[in-house]
Amino acid sequence: MPAKLNRNNRLFRHVFGLASPSLIICLAAVGFAQYRIPTTVEMTSTASAISFTTAGDRPSLVLKGGLTITSMSLYEFKTLHLTPKHLSRTKLDGQESLDGQENTAASLRNENRPLEIRAGSPVLRPRVVLEPSLRPADLETSLGNIDHVWLPSGSRVYLSRTSDLLSLRVTSESQEIRVALRGALRMSIEHSDVRSQGTTETAPFQQYDIEVGPVRPMASATARNNTLAVALELAPGDTRELAQSLDVTALEFQKQSISGHPESSIIESELSFPATSNPPRVLTAGEYLQLSPKRGFQLKSIGLNDAGSFRIQATGKVSNLVHGSEDLRRSALDFIVDHRLVSLVAAVALWVFPTTLAARKLIIELTGKKTTD
Repeated sequence: MPAKLNRNNRLFRHVFGLASPSLIICLAAVGFAQYRIPTTVEMTSTASAISFTTAGDRPSLVLKGGLTITSMSLYEFKTLHLTPKHLSRTKLDGQESLDGQENTAASLRNENRPLEIRAGSPVLRPRVVLEPSLRPADLETSLGNIDHVWLPSGSRVYLSRTSDLLSLRVTSESQEIRVALRGALRMSIEHSDVRSQGTTETAPFQQYDIEVGPVRPMASATARNNTLAVALELAPGDTRELAQSLDVTALEFQKQSISGHPESSIIESELSFPATSNPPRVLTAGEYLQLSPKRGFQLKSIGLNDAGSFRIQATGKVSNLVHGSEDLRRSALDFIVDHRLVSLVAAVALWVFPTTLAARKLIIELTGKKTTD
């Protein structure tokens, strides 16, 4: 009786040993299917707004030069410098302070003299609007061309579009936006100080007519409290590329709704997963996408569309990729299935070898029992 029990125990161990690799592989497959790994994704998107954080060891070109604009509005800035060929004030409303000088319309009339506009009150929001003096309905009149905008690593950039209006908001330790002006322009100023030739004017609202010549056409604006916000009215139908090959560490497709709540800025987006069996995914307007780029993620291009939106191409690895409530990252099981060599090694190591060994022991035990009987 004890010998029979011992033989039955041995048979049970051999059968369990034969079944164990399959059981372990099934449990491992369930675990690997739940564990998500960094995933390479390629994106082609159309969106009305995009925000990102620049990365890399060198400054990034986030706005190419040559973009034609028909008006410019500065909302967050510290200073605006320009040297007009001619300037004359046309309107001054509210309290006036002229540093002891006579307050007349001619007090700031000058030629080829540097002009500095500095944000006044730390509480009130400053604003400067530059636009052509004459804009006939049948004539396309431009203000000038935007210069290249370079930003250091770690700068936060927000781009949005509404029809022909392009809004750029930058948060960074150091940044400047430069515009090559031309022609006769009108400059409207709110809550800012205007300084020229030792004279300063301060008022809630000021307006000037300026003329910009070809010798010193550049106007440059600097940031206040590490923030610079500007709205550019573009020439109708402009579809040029704004930026390319930008390394980024954060990327969002969100904008602010009328009620002040965040909402998706995606109009259409297609996600593909190169060198994998994962099928492409298509997102439609209003659908949310959350992603966390890893080092080396790149915005290949940001361009303008006719319909008041951006066309965006991006590629790289992400550590997080969520569409709605669905995680689109690859699982560890997907990785094993897509790599045949890894699958073959795992099959030999985890199933073929231990199963063959267990089957051999079971056959020996059964053969020995049959011979003994």
